[in-house]
Amino acid sequence: MLNVYLTAFSKKSIYKVTSEVTNMRYIDYFLRAIHSVYFPIRRRQLVKRLMPELKNATTVLDIGCYDGRLSAVLQQKGQHFVGVDTVKSNKNYIPIVLYKGKRLPFKNNQFETTLLIDVLHHTTDSLSLLQEARRVTRNKIIIKDHYYHYLFQNKLLKLFDYLGNKPYNIALPYNFLNLDSWQQLIKSSKLTIGKMHTFHTHLLHPINQVLYVLKK
Repeated sequence: MLNVYLTAFSKKSIYKVTSEVTNMRYIDYFLRAIHSVYFPIRRRQLVKRLMPELKNATTVLDIGCYDGRLSAVLQQKGQHFVGVDTVKSNKNYIPIVLYKGKRLPFKNNQFETTLLIDVLHHTTDSLSLLQEARRVTRNKIIIKDHYYHYLFQNKLLKLFDYLGNKPYNIALPYNFLNLDSWQQLIKSSKLTIGKMHTFHTHLLHPINQVLYVLKK
């Protein structure tokens, strides 16, 4: 009798786990379908804002690039883009180096410009990563990320971050900053702000965006 009960319980548990996994897969498929529409819009907006800052750059490092699709669009004739990430994608659009998330596998001042596009809020140690970016960069570092004013906006950022990254096994520490904290982070990294812009991707997107062009 006990064996029958255990067998039934085991089958029920397996069915429950299988159902949960199946449901999670459906959620991932649904989110990916939404991303297939939204991500191209996001890329076009980013290209418009980033391209003017990259026109004189010959070597560019894209930290946290995932598959490198954004850099592939940004890259112009005579420019060489390299990506680095801790997550391996199924397809790469530029040369990408995998690393363990500590010291970047590049020489000091190896790249003229470095990109950190929606990356720093995915790390638990933003300062260390920004200092590493400074080490491998000769000229400027371009950051595009988010910020908040109020607690509600912080919670909204966490929700959008979850929906935007869940299907891709990307770390979600939700390390979002307000503008004062951004200023302090940049100061602590011994970089100076050349330019700063706050904006929204489009009218229907309520998330606060910030773009920094930093100089060594």
